[in-house]
Amino acid sequence: MKDLISENSAEVLDILEQLESVNGMIDIHSDDEFMRVQYESRKKELTKRLSEKLSAFKIDIRDLAT
Repeated sequence: MKDLISENSAEVLDILEQLESVNGMIDIHSDDEFMRVQYESRKKELTKRLSEKLSAFKIDIRDLAT
């Protein structure tokens, strides 16, 4: 049976969901610089992973910035 979604697509979706969660945590900790910086660092790591995964679709993240 054929998979409904490719592994690359599933990984991109997972990263996007993690980013959504991290963004919420950044909002929650807006008054706590230490925690906010920790979550912003995690967001940067996730964004890097997302960029790498998008390359499998021949998408450069810089092409998305308009």
